[in-house]
Amino acid sequence: MLVIDNPQHHEKMLEKAKETDSLESLEAQFEYLKNYGHDPEKNKVSLGYDFAGYGVTWSRLRDGVWEPWMWGGLIHHSYDNEWSVHT
Repeated sequence: MLVIDNPQHHEKMLEKAKETDSLESLEAQFEYLKNYGHDPEKNKVSLGYDFAGYGVTWSRLRDGVWEPWMWGGLIHHSYDNEWSVHT
């Protein structure tokens, strides 16, 4: 499941994706994060603010503990107009 920690920044990302015709790419990355580990009910992915204007940081939390154990980012690459996840 995705947890949006900064709804205003999330909206800014969606607007950027719409402006650059890359909404499908962004939504695919959200789906990837949401389903990471193939068991979305046992994992939370928390999306937070990132210094990269249209990116977010993410952390994966495990069921039962809900403490971060994996971190990364989701950023927009202007050179190919795609969004990508990195760790």
